[in-house]
Amino acid sequence: MQIKIKSEERERARAKKNTNRSLSTSSASSHRKLKPKSPRRVGWTNVPISDFYSDGEECGSRRSKRAKLAPLKYWKSERCLYGIDDEVAEAARMDIPVVMNVARAPPTPDVRKKRSRETVVGDMKGKPSSKKSKKGKEKKGVEHDQESGRGDDEKKFSSRMLPRKYKYKTGDVASIWDESVRDEGETKIIAYCSRMTASDLPITVPRENKSDIVGRAAQAFNIPSLSEDIPGFIAGHLELPPGAVKDEESVGLCSQTFFVSKCQPKSLEVAVADPQEEDFVPETAQRFMLSPGDFFYVPPNNSYRVENHSQSADAKLFWTIIRPMSVEDKS
Repeated sequence: MQIKIKSEERERARAKKNTNRSLSTSSASSHRKLKPKSPRRVGWTNVPISDFYSDGEECGSRRSKRAKLAPLKYWKSERCLYGIDDEVAEAARMDIPVVMNVARAPPTPDVRKKRSRETVVGDMKGKPSSKKSKKGKEKKGVEHDQESGRGDDEKKFSSRMLPRKYKYKTGDVASIWDESVRDEGETKIIAYCSRMTASDLPITVPRENKSDIVGRAAQAFNIPSLSEDIPGFIAGHLELPPGAVKDEESVGLCSQTFFVSKCQPKSLEVAVADPQEEDFVPETAQRFMLSPGDFFYVPPNNSYRVENHSQSADAKLFWTIIRPMSVEDKS
């Protein structure tokens, strides 16, 4: 009885094995038509597995002929693509998935993170403000910086960052020693740019290019001579829009210095008259091109002329006129 049961189990196992073999053989033709799908991403490439096989004869040494793959970058979803190889299926008499291609990702582009333009530091304690209130304040801060002439990267300074043991004045007058009266007194020593009023310069001579663009000058200080040993001075700034000209002018017995604060590099022209000419002659004038940070000086009894040749950038200069000590100041 036991022998009969074992024989029946063997027959069932053989029948099941033959059934599985027939199913795999019948589906082989349909599987052979399948091809590995390529990744649907821009810049990706499918590298055939045959490109990774070695011929085994490099430099006369014996090497393995198996495919050598570099480690896949799994964080970029690089992977092996499987398919059915006819030769392998025919040799094994069944369809065995093998590696057909390797999906390689494109190189990561070098994209630098843009720096956010923030002009608001935060609250009065110097702490960064919350995300909800920063957006509205940032927009107002940008407009304020554009009006005051500051760059986008320059941030507002909080007065809470100053040392608390000192007191800081907000006016323009200080108690100092006055040499003219040989005693201390209240004197204006600060000139805020926001409180200075600029006025248009006049056109004093006919211009060759017939341009009517003029500069604007503002005066910060006008200090008379205190004595025969202490000269007086006048100080201020000059703004020249694109194409503007400051017509030629003689400094008389005074000396005048200029500092170029802002302009397009090599676009600001200063011309000095030829000393052999009685007046300023354009044909014989000595001309120089200046950039931001440059200085120039006009000695007494000389004439000069300034022109902004830039078509897009303003020019700003700070000037100081030193009065002569030997001449009585009448201003």
